[in-house]
Amino acid sequence: MHRPMRRPLLPAVLTVMLCACRASGAAGLERIDDVAPAQNPGRIDTYRYVPASLRPDPALIVVLHGCGQSAEDFGAAGWFDLAERSGALLLLPQQRRRNSLTRCWNWFV
Repeated sequence: MHRPMRRPLLPAVLTVMLCACRASGAAGLERIDDVAPAQNPGRIDTYRYVPASLRPDPALIVVLHGCGQSAEDFGAAGWFDLAERSGALLLLPQQRRRNSLTRCWNWFV
């Protein structure tokens, strides 16, 4: 079975996120809307969390929710607190129901 090549989404999203986070000073979960459709073929919803305590050289933590969860619910399970304590950026992609009814990542497909 032939599977089409998929362009890597993560490098594009990370670049956008890192550039945008430098200008942001307020903590909170923000949706990233400026990812080109060609770089996001699954139209994954992507969020970032920029802590109020953002370090000048922040680590980037990519947080993948479980089936049926949202980025906000999963982030509130301790990831937002971790970001505040460590000064790290969070990237929280969120699966859409049109890609998976249970909002699972389907990493096994």
